[in-house]
Amino acid sequence: MTRIYVTQPLSKIAVRGGKVIVSVEGDVQNTWPIDSVRSIVCWGTPQFTPHAIEKLLDGGIEVHLMTRGGRYRGSLGNGSGPQVFLQMAQYARWQDQDFRLDVARRIVRNKVENQRALLRAAAYSRNDQALKSLTESLTEVAAAVDTAADIPRLMGLEGTASRIYFDGFGRILTPDIPFKGRSRRPPLDPPNALLSFGYTLLGNEIGGLLEAEGFQVRLGFLHSFRYGRASLALDVLEALRQPAIDRWVLTLLNRRMFGPDDFENRDGGVYLAAAGRKRFLTWYGEQMGEPECAGSWRAKIVQRVAGLRDAILDGDAGPLVHPVVPGDSYL
Repeated sequence: MTRIYVTQPLSKIAVRGGKVIVSVEGDVQNTWPIDSVRSIVCWGTPQFTPHAIEKLLDGGIEVHLMTRGGRYRGSLGNGSGPQVFLQMAQYARWQDQDFRLDVARRIVRNKVENQRALLRAAAYSRNDQALKSLTESLTEVAAAVDTAADIPRLMGLEGTASRIYFDGFGRILTPDIPFKGRSRRPPLDPPNALLSFGYTLLGNEIGGLLEAEGFQVRLGFLHSFRYGRASLALDVLEALRQPAIDRWVLTLLNRRMFGPDDFENRDGGVYLAAAGRKRFLTWYGEQMGEPECAGSWRAKIVQRVAGLRDAILDGDAGPLVHPVVPGDSYL
């Protein structure tokens, strides 16, 4: 069964002759037999013909609506979808302490390995002994993750790894860019402003796709349940921070693509100004690519969400193992 992703502005969805048709300003972009369509995920505000809505509802094909930035808005469906089975399995896996710990270990291990990959690339390209030492420290933390006895211990190791990593992150930035470590709520300097905004955009997009898949996004495996927090989205986000956001932030700053005029001081912190925020959003959309394009970051998120679904339904965390993404494009 096919999931259709509609991302282009001014898209129109119709159903004719037993096919779902997506067009943009009258030009047909693609068609699918309606019997092969599982669901439709839309970014922005596409138009649906009344006949299409009728046929999609009658066929049990759900439509999931997200903002252009990827935040989940809601869904249209007749209630016959398979979400209840996925959520029942998710609740059962969450209550299984061994499975939960296994998933949490894999999340933290993937994150630490990606942190290590980025620092290692910088260490060897610059022959920086301090970065090499930090890389070795992350190797030790990664090894300890596999034997962590519980989730509080894992969270402690994740915090240790992040402190080591951001020490190295600051060394990769050009010396005149202020950065005294990771700060949030509020971010205290331009690098943290970009990191926080990038993480928010990416986390919203992950959360939207998890909602569309039918997950209970507030029930995470590493991140505990907290009212109003999309803990499962944070779980998926962890290993994507470095390859999908951090390395690009290093590029934007080290290549002077963002400067002091792109930021403003307010509410005790440093944030992107209106013009800088608009430029960042444009850059983010270009870097993320389209979900149907193999190798794009949106395609990788779709793959990770599918891997999480398979792991939960099958009771096997194996699909959550992902290759480390080289961290060399900040140079």
